[in-house]
Amino acid sequence: MAVFAYARIVFYIFYFTELRLQGVNLWWEIFPTLFHAWKLDISAACYLLLVPFLLCAAQMFFKKSWSVYAILGYSALLLLVYFGIVGGEMGIYGEWQSKLTYKALLYLRHPDEVVNSAPIGQVIALTLIAIGSTALWTFIFRRWFLDKKLSKVKWYFAAPYILIAPVLILGGIRGGTGTAPIHQSVAYFSKKQILNDIAVNPAWNFLHSIVHGIGILEKNPFVAMPQDEAEAIVAALHHVEKDTSLMVLSAEKPNIVILILESWSGDMIESIGGTAGITPNFKRLEQDGLMFGQLYSGGKRSQQGIAGILAGYPALPQVAVGDFPDKAKRLPTLTQRLSEHGYHTSFYFGGQLDHGNVGALIALNQFARYVLEKDFTGSHLHRGKLGVHDEDVLARQLEDLRKEPQPFFSALFTLSSHSPFDQPLQNALDWSLPQMPFLNSVYYADKCLGEYFAQARREAWYGNTLFVLVADHGRVSHITRDFYSFEYLHIPMLLYGDALKPEFRGQRINHLATQADLPKTLLKQLKIDATPFPWSKDILNPYTENFAYVEENAGPGYKRPEGSFVYSFDSNSFINKDLPASDSARIFREGAAYLQVLFQEFIEL
Repeated sequence: MAVFAYARIVFYIFYFTELRLQGVNLWWEIFPTLFHAWKLDISAACYLLLVPFLLCAAQMFFKKSWSVYAILGYSALLLLVYFGIVGGEMGIYGEWQSKLTYKALLYLRHPDEVVNSAPIGQVIALTLIAIGSTALWTFIFRRWFLDKKLSKVKWYFAAPYILIAPVLILGGIRGGTGTAPIHQSVAYFSKKQILNDIAVNPAWNFLHSIVHGIGILEKNPFVAMPQDEAEAIVAALHHVEKDTSLMVLSAEKPNIVILILESWSGDMIESIGGTAGITPNFKRLEQDGLMFGQLYSGGKRSQQGIAGILAGYPALPQVAVGDFPDKAKRLPTLTQRLSEHGYHTSFYFGGQLDHGNVGALIALNQFARYVLEKDFTGSHLHRGKLGVHDEDVLARQLEDLRKEPQPFFSALFTLSSHSPFDQPLQNALDWSLPQMPFLNSVYYADKCLGEYFAQARREAWYGNTLFVLVADHGRVSHITRDFYSFEYLHIPMLLYGDALKPEFRGQRINHLATQADLPKTLLKQLKIDATPFPWSKDILNPYTENFAYVEENAGPGYKRPEGSFVYSFDSNSFINKDLPASDSARIFREGAAYLQVLFQEFIEL
């Protein structure tokens, strides 16, 4: 219990600035986490006591010195593992705003990307914290807690120990004698999620997420109502009374270029609530483009955004469809549909396809041509830890498209605004904020876009081309946002180019949507059958239901014009709720039904 409390204090110190930015009172709100954590801490401690109990029981009968060293070794190993979990959690929390879980393990299949993305100073600091804390507490345990004397134990002491201790340990693991076992929600006490996350024991949460993650495909964990009721609600949400889309394209079969903007939060875009001066070139593009002002990131990771953009598939809590290639291969893709209609396809990325676990999704799109980091040669290129920077990748796409037969479909995924933000431009913004490396990387990416379009306008194919600029997801920025709010998930999407009718240039669509709605919206404009994309909706049709579903780690986030909510199935409670009393129940049932049906389909894919 002392180790658990110590780890929380280390977390407080490490994220002192973040806590202050979130308005946490360092005395009246932080210290209550130590009190609200005790039930899960006891459960975690009892899990860890199972092996020492068996060793102590053996020690009573055999009185061999090996048992003392076994207990010491086991305890030292557990301390190392525990502080490793704590260090890993501290490392990802600033970026993901979530605890270390089974889902995070999937990203560790590519440790080189994790190391390259993280600031080297942070990696060193967290490694030293983990090793130093392990050494400190191993010394404390050996000095004051370990009994090195093998004294004889009377049978009338040994028997009760062997009979009663397991009952207490198992009761502690389960959280008492109630009908339901202990759950993360027992540690929740605050409206500020960071405090709840601190209160939840890292080891208990990690073990729970692994057990839950392994069995997640056996039973839908997001069931809120009978399946037939949920399916009826979802069918109504996707029902369109009239197929009367606004036809915004002047060309019948235009070239399509999708520019996927890494981590471009809405906070970067002035017109949708962001700060002026970060993306001046995007602002100029908006003046002649069709902007979607109420678009949200379906999830918080690249592979979730890619699945939405290219497959029209919404994000899932706790798992991602891209981590299951046997399931992902059954999804329709925008690339395949366009290929069937004569489009020549290509994909550009300055890194490798294991970036963000997007490889399976990109490969399953079956682009005719891939241009990746290995395909860039020359000493003149601007390279960073993760690959070739945006200016060279964008220039390569323009060069190649001069030779591409029309019509073509080309997707490009930018890279420079991904951590560690080692872009080659001298920092142009200097606002003395801790997020300046990220902000300057977006400024650099925006500058590259300005140069890209200046050149693209001189290309012969430009007059018959529609550009789609859309973010894969947002991230922590200089504007303090609740991680579980829709403001945090707000991202830009812009249609641009000469293929856009003049009357729609400079206009804005405020229909609620996510990236998963892009495939059907685009295919409808091209008059291509979009029925293979049942989870995508046409947001240029005024009769399409006005809603946005997003995933939020343990449940759904759902937004209607009347209000929104974020719900956790872990705690069976709302994390965020802004719903009118008159429609609260209906809106909640819609969001819950959406996730229930979506996840059941995922299981059965």
